[in-house]
Amino acid sequence: MGQDGKTDQQGMPILQLALFAREFNDVIRFTLSPRLLQRLLFLVLAPLARWRGCQGSYPECLTRPPSAVIEVQED
Repeated sequence: MGQDGKTDQQGMPILQLALFAREFNDVIRFTLSPRLLQRLLFLVLAPLARWRGCQGSYPECLTRPPSAVIEVQED
């Protein structure tokens, strides 16, 4: 999603989270706010996200390789 410009400067897909949370409700739980508040917020944000062209999932992202590989050195 970052390769496609669908994230903010910190790499978070803000509007996308509303659709992810609704589509993957059985496996995703955000812990920073009460569940009821999340559901209400995502209920409001989901139509805006769809209007902006976001989707609940992107199958093409599952098969596309990363644009760059970064090697991590252990200390």
